[in-house]
This record gives sequence, C-alpha cells and structure tokens, in this order.
Amino acid sequence: MNSVLQKKTYDAIARQDWPLAEQNLRRLCKGTKAQASDFYNLAKVLEQVQKFEQIPNWLRRAIQYNPNYVAALYELGRWEVKYGSLLTAYSWLKKANALDPSDSDISELFVSVACKTGHWETAQQTLAFNQPNPKNVANLFRVQCELRKLTLTEQLTCINENIGPEMLGTITKVSCGILPFRIG
Repeated sequence: MNSVLQKKTYDAIARQDWPLAEQNLRRLCKGTKAQASDFYNLAKVLEQVQKFEQIPNWLRRAIQYNPNYVAALYELGRWEVKYGSLLTAYSWLKKANALDPSDSDISELFVSVACKTGHWETAQQTLAFNQPNPKNVANLFRVQCELRKLTLTEQLTCINENIGPEMLGTITKVSCGILPFRIG
C-alpha cells in the first residue's frame, strides 16, 4: 500500500498536480512508515500551493526523523528568512552549512543571514571556503570593513579591482561617507 501511494504521489508531483500530491503526502505522513523525505516533500508541495504557514511544521518533522537532513535544514532556514526570524534562520542555516559547506546555495544564504545578524567572524570563515565570484567578493569586502580589517587604501584597491553591481551595493552599506566617489 505504502509503495503504491508513494508512486502515485511522485507521479502527481511530476505532473505538477499539487492538490493530489498534497492529499497523497498527507496520507503518507500519517502512516507508521512515514519517512523524513515524505515530510520534506509535503512542505515543498505546500509551498507550491501557497500554504506557507504550514511549511515549517512539516520541515521540523522531517528534521526530527533525520537531524542531518540538509535540504530540510536549508528550507527551514529559507522559510525563516522570508516569514520568520533571522536569528532562527541563522541557527538552521548554520547547521546546514556545517553539514554541507560545499553547497553554494546554503553558504550564500548563510553568509547573507550572518551579515544581517552581525555574525561577522562566522561570515568571514564561511567566505574563506567559497568560490570567488562577484557576490562573494563583495560580501568578503563588507565583512572585512565591518571587522575593521582593511585600511582606506586597501578598501579603495579592493573596490577598484572588483567594481560591479554587487560591489556598488556593498560600498554604500560600509562607506559611511568616507570613501570618495569618482564616477566617470
């Protein structure tokens, strides 16, 4: 019975028949053989049908069944960023990032939340393992400025070497009027 229902559920998901997928997943989640992935999949289907308030309950259940379920930890952190608390998001994303530091989606969101919550040292440590791209370079620049690790000359050099939309946004956050703008 369980495997038949699972197949019907995955078929409904593949067809993007969200109401049927939700119905089937709710039945699976009530069963004694429910798995962490069933709870996670229900949360993702609820996102599709815009039942956002129910999502964290199912993600937490997935994490109860499997405390190292990286995707559920990440999604719960992402949900907290959008609808909940940044500090709570930080906690979930910190665990997800510790379990899978090579996942760029996790680490980028974690760095963003770490910066927004003032966890500058943690953001710097995380960025040390990330691939350099314009967003990561801009975030590292911001972190180093917030930690007062760059002289004005080093700041200007970094800006000149990495000018782009990401860096311009970061400059406005950290300059506090001390950096001269010479555009043109």
